[in-house]
Amino acid sequence: MNDNTKDTDNGGETQQTIADDLAALTKAASPAPEQSVGLKYVNIPPKDYDLAKIGSFLDAVFHAGLDDDENILTWIVPPTRSPSFPISEEKMKERLSATRNSCALYYATATCKRDTDGKLYHRKKLFSSLRVVVLDDIGTKVPLDKIPADFPPSYIIESRWTL
Repeated sequence: MNDNTKDTDNGGETQQTIADDLAALTKAASPAPEQSVGLKYVNIPPKDYDLAKIGSFLDAVFHAGLDDDENILTWIVPPTRSPSFPISEEKMKERLSATRNSCALYYATATCKRDTDGKLYHRKKLFSSLRVVVLDDIGTKVPLDKIPADFPPSYIIESRWTL
């Protein structure tokens, strides 16, 4: 019996487990490949955020007819993270003015009310009003001529990650 076998009670026969079989095949076929540790974000240059342009976008999309109890949900997300809890527009601008770290900026397509705990969440029960419809990959994966003429875009945004 070698290190890759295990005794199992199957009519007195010795069997290898599937995991051991795969390990043995991998070792026999070739040297083990280098382990991937996922995407590495290194040398991402500092970024100057254009707060006036960001504010102009949010004004055009969200502020017309915004009620006092409606909130815009935004997220600031470092390259190696996923979005978590939203923050207010004011908090987003405050954080962006204090950093040059590269990050992705997100916004919700609808406004919401604060929850009973006073915090912002992206939840159906807190929905207030739909403010934007996002069409992705227009001009790259979806031809622009497929968009009806009576449905002109208010904004065209192209995002790029450059390393």
